[in-house]
Amino acid sequence: MDTRLQRIFVEILGIPADRVHSGMSTDSEEEWDSLRHMNLIFAIEDEFGVRFGDDEIARLTSVEKIEQSLAQKLG
Repeated sequence: MDTRLQRIFVEILGIPADRVHSGMSTDSEEEWDSLRHMNLIFAIEDEFGVRFGDDEIARLTSVEKIEQSLAQKLG
């Protein structure tokens, strides 16, 4: 996992770094609510210089999906 992405999850969700993994999702993490989801998206967009569309944001509900989407956007 990219350390920048991990840092964003730690900062926004307020969880220890060892809890951030590809299988983590909105369903498995109580702290990952709708407000924090948007804060995560904004922080990821700023950090990586990418933009997600509204439909895409709704589908980015796990670390794995975010990693895959970032990989596509960053080439």
